[in-house]
Amino acid sequence: MKIKSNLIWIGMNLSDNEKCIFKLNNIGLLSAYTSQTMLFNKISKYFGNVLSINSYRISNYPKSSILFYRGDSWKDAYGEHTSASYLNLPFISFITKFFSLFLKVRKIASKLDSNTNIVFVYSMNSVFMLLALFFKMLKPNVKLVLIIPDHPMHMRSNMSFFIKIFKQLDIFLQKKMLGNFNSFIVFSKYIIDDLGLQNDRIILHEGAIDKSTAISIAEKQLNNYLNDKVIFMYSGVLSSSYKIDVLVEAFENLGEHYELWFTGQGELEKFIAVKASKNSNIKHFGVVDYNKLLDLQSRASVFLNMRDPLSLASKFSFPSKLFEYLCTGKPIISVKMDGIPSEYNPYLDFLYDVEVQSIQNKLQSYSLESYEHKKKIRPDSLRFILDNKTIDSRVNKILEVI
Repeated sequence: MKIKSNLIWIGMNLSDNEKCIFKLNNIGLLSAYTSQTMLFNKISKYFGNVLSINSYRISNYPKSSILFYRGDSWKDAYGEHTSASYLNLPFISFITKFFSLFLKVRKIASKLDSNTNIVFVYSMNSVFMLLALFFKMLKPNVKLVLIIPDHPMHMRSNMSFFIKIFKQLDIFLQKKMLGNFNSFIVFSKYIIDDLGLQNDRIILHEGAIDKSTAISIAEKQLNNYLNDKVIFMYSGVLSSSYKIDVLVEAFENLGEHYELWFTGQGELEKFIAVKASKNSNIKHFGVVDYNKLLDLQSRASVFLNMRDPLSLASKFSFPSKLFEYLCTGKPIISVKMDGIPSEYNPYLDFLYDVEVQSIQNKLQSYSLESYEHKKKIRPDSLRFILDNKTIDSRVNKILEVI
């Protein structure tokens, strides 16, 4: 029996069951797949009969409690989906994941009808890219589109010597495969130069937000500026590579009129917990659901985007949280990252270095007494998002090019 599918998506979609497994095992997945899911959902509406083949990278056993990861199959309003089963051990996971997905691809490709004309691959991942090339071999007329949200070599810190060697070989293989793709969707202009992409079908797309989500975030902010403290809020990875420890140190001496809120997880959770036990103005809410996150954002005064501006990762990625922050109209203190296009400059209050004194000075510039933080509210930042960064407008541009 032939499978009717106009589009194949190779990436990281998750079933509801898999989301529960990841949540129970405290695996941070939301930021990694939210932008992909939004892009997938919008693109699938234009094609119909979408089939996705998925796998999600988790920490190897025993760092993760999952030794054998059992894949799943499910259907929803956007199409049919299947994910890989694999043995979650160092290096073994790469091999077993590939063969698990390879068998799925071979079975699916043999049943596809002639309508299939495009394969999207989300992330510069060797397994995903090899699978796409296998599709191309079986169906020579399909177009291959590679989505590159970040640079695969520069998004991990503290890699061991052997991991670095493996990554170098991995990048070498990936670069060899790039010439087989017809189009590219790239989240940073620096990725284009670094990878030597010369295709004339390249779309710069640092991300987007759904219009209805943007409006609901904005509406949630109404009448929520009456705090008796200036509340700084950071959501994301709690890591020293993001300078979160320096941020906490800078905050500690600000005084009772300030609070520092964290959501998210990372290796600094215990560090933050110790600091919070000694300073009631430091609060960590952990990993929260979306409604809780919106509630916290509505009560915050100033949002923080932290990174190490000197790290290569800041050059090759875009902090997707900025879309939500900009919809609030509230001030955003952001490290000056090369990965943030200049069109965002009018809406961000930049931090040019991440030394303790520089961060402290910047935080202190938002004074409760003078209500300076109120004066800096930028309602036009929502208009900027609605006019330029909704997922519908971005997908229309993508489909024009590919």
